[in-house]
Amino acid sequence: MDHRRNPPRHTLTRKLTAGLWLCLLAATASAATLGQQQFLPVDEAFVPDAWVEGDAITLAWRIAPGYYLYRHGFAAIIDGETVDADYPDGEAKVDDYFGEVEVYHDQVFATVPAAQVDADAVREVTVRYQGCAEAGLCYPPVERTVQLQGTR
Repeated sequence: MDHRRNPPRHTLTRKLTAGLWLCLLAATASAATLGQQQFLPVDEAFVPDAWVEGDAITLAWRIAPGYYLYRHGFAAIIDGETVDADYPDGEAKVDDYFGEVEVYHDQVFATVPAAQVDADAVREVTVRYQGCAEAGLCYPPVERTVQLQGTR
């Protein structure tokens, strides 16, 4: 029998089996890639802002759908000093990492009262915050410096 034209049956079987395994691996890899959760970078999931409003400073965060910020994770720092800010009540949540907490979805606004700062003299505020994706990823605490805008 001429093996160049008609390879032995066991050689064809091995090639077919190897080909099927490669197809199965490729299909499994594609399914795994499609099933993976894609998370936003922290600066897209949580966008801070700040502005002067009257004699006070308003702090704000825009929160992407499917993400939340922890109330206990906030801090406002002006001229190197942590200042008190008034944060609204958050939504109650039992969190896998921190237990019973308050969180914010969509957006949150806080106020640094005039008694805490001279809003006319402040040009920037550093904000600290921490949040998670509902799908299970929690970000480490983040600190960002935000330039103050005029009255809005």
